[in-house]
Order: sequence, then C-alpha cells, then structure tokens
Amino acid sequence: MMTEPRQTAAGGPRRPSPWWHLSVRGLTILFGLAVLVIGAPGEDGLPSPVVLVLLALLAPSGLLTRKRKKEGGFTLIELVVVLAILGILIALAVPRYLGARRSALISEGDNTLQELKTLSWAYYQQYSTWAGVTAANFQTTFGFSAPAGRCWDYTLAADGAAANIQLRATGNPAGAPAKCGALGTAGAASITLQVNDDGSSARTQVLP
Repeated sequence: MMTEPRQTAAGGPRRPSPWWHLSVRGLTILFGLAVLVIGAPGEDGLPSPVVLVLLALLAPSGLLTRKRKKEGGFTLIELVVVLAILGILIALAVPRYLGARRSALISEGDNTLQELKTLSWAYYQQYSTWAGVTAANFQTTFGFSAPAGRCWDYTLAADGAAANIQLRATGNPAGAPAKCGALGTAGAASITLQVNDDGSSARTQVLP
C-alpha cells in the first residue's frame, strides 16, 4: 500500500533539506573535527591561523548553518552558538598574531645588534681595545647607521672597556611607528649584547 507524501502547511509535499543545510550541532561537530584533524597546531599548541580564519569565515555562512525557516529565521540559541564559536576563534587567533608580531620585532633588534657586533669587533681587531668608545660617539666610531622606521633605539649599556663592550637595543623609542607598541611602553623592552675581547658574546633581554 502506497503512502502519500507528507504535506506542508501550504499544502505541497515537503522536500527533504539539502545535505549542506546543517544544524548547529553539525556546525559544532565540524568545528571540532577541523581543529583536531586539519588544524595543525603551532609551536604553542594552538590551531594554525589559516584554519582559524577559514572557520571564522565559514561559521556564520549559509554553508554551515541551518536553513532559515520562511516564517522565523534563525533562533536565538543558534545565533548565540555561532557568536560563541566566533568568540573562541578570535580568542585563539589574536594572541597568536600579537605574539608573532612581537617575535618579528625582537628578531629585528637581534639582527641589528649582530650587525653592530660585527662593526665593533672590526674596531677591536684594529685597536685592541674599546676604551674611549661611548654612547655619544659609537655610531661614528663604528660607522653604524640605525635603520629607518625602527622599533629599537641602539646605544651602549656602558662605555667601552679594554676587554668588552655592551651593546643595547631599547624597544619602542619615542617617535616609533605604531606597530612597535607590541614591545610595550617606551623602554620596557631591551636587549643587551656584551662582546668580549676573545670574540665571544652574551645576550640578555628584558621583555614586558
């Protein structure tokens, strides 16, 4: 015996929902699987930024949300769940972005200090001392020129001595670009590189 198709309120046969119209439960499951399977964790154990961005773009779209009802649209619970997932994604992505930007700025300071170390070592090879080198004259003495648009101010931690010299980079100096704010307030971050007369060096840093 054949059964008649179910009728909708409008009187027409009810069509099954397409496979891509997933419920909020499906959205949550996909989110978890994406993080566990394709969200290759970074060094800090969090999902990769690429996956986080893709999920943030897909979560509120029509591909991962339930088909709207003609008479009601999304329910409040569905909207709250989507917003909560987006909040989680943002909470994971923003610290990674800020941390990566600060790491890049620290590398910038280290690279310039290594350049300054090479110049100071060349000076020592010629004069066998750093005595007389001060914060006021080290740039002209070594032939050093600080890069433009820098996030670090380069100076000496102490006047040069016979057996060593201490090079210092101080973060976020006055007039630095806005991106340098990742290093904290002016002078909060610093890197010190001590160069010794045997060619060895020792690095210390202070970060907020």
